[in-house]
Amino acid sequence: MNPICPGLRFARHGQDEFTLTLPLNATPGQWTLRAEDVITRLPTTVRFNVPKPE
Repeated sequence: MNPICPGLRFARHGQDEFTLTLPLNATPGQWTLRAEDVITRLPTTVRFNVPKPE
């Protein structure tokens, strides 16, 4: 379990939304967030880019 998003989340109608607050020293580059339904075990993945600080 990752401390950025600890615990279970309950998704109504199969969808959920939350704000992911990254630390100021987050490693730049492509990140992957993976979630899994605890009942069906169906996973989903989203990728996003963390830019280099200016």
